[in-house]
Amino acid sequence: MRRLAALLVLWAVGTGAIYEWGGAAARGVRELKKGNHREAIEALRKGKTELPRSAAVRYDEGLAYRGLGLSDSALAAYRDAAGTPSLEGDRARSAAAFNMGNEAMRGDDFGGAVRQYRQSLRFDPTRVDAKKNLEEALRRARSEKQRRQGGGGGKGPQSEGKGNPEPGGGTNQQGIPPQPQQQGGAPQRTDQGRAPQLGNAIPGRADAEHWLDALESERRASKMRDERGEEKAEGQRDW
Repeated sequence: MRRLAALLVLWAVGTGAIYEWGGAAARGVRELKKGNHREAIEALRKGKTELPRSAAVRYDEGLAYRGLGLSDSALAAYRDAAGTPSLEGDRARSAAAFNMGNEAMRGDDFGGAVRQYRQSLRFDPTRVDAKKNLEEALRRARSEKQRRQGGGGGKGPQSEGKGNPEPGGGTNQQGIPPQPQQQGGAPQRTDQGRAPQLGNAIPGRADAEHWLDALESERRASKMRDERGEEKAEGQRDW
């Protein structure tokens, strides 16, 4: 597997909500911040019964599983947080979809990554990191398609990521989740890996959808150019 050396694959960590009244969920967050992942999981399981409609509790549970290296369990918790319509907390759901996109990128599943980053942006259109990673996932999907059409020769996609990181940021090249931080009731990006700013303006939902539509139009145009001079190979993946 190619190392994602330059891609800003960030683990969105932090508590999904401030559990003001305390209880098992708040206790689980405290254990998570201390790095006591097993204790956090036990408390957060109880927290789900106390806060049955909270996406944040399931997101925090996913962080705890990830801290133990249990990727499958973490993904199941993220899927629960992002994919259950009855749950509340769009920012926690956005963070869960974002983390699933990162897992897909690590497995070279660029189509899956595109879907997850788009879902993350639908929940929270202000996420600059999700926009940057979506752009990279689309670029890698096109590069992979071109490589396969060329008979498998050539090198993998070139590294990017020379943007100016946010203050205090860096690039988390290994995708390892740092300790969570509880701030203001919303999932926070890790201080150890932040995406470059894509301009100063923070777009609204309409701007984000327009941005996604533009990327989709560019993808279709690229596909038409690719198919103009040659037939698509039998069984080739269509992004």
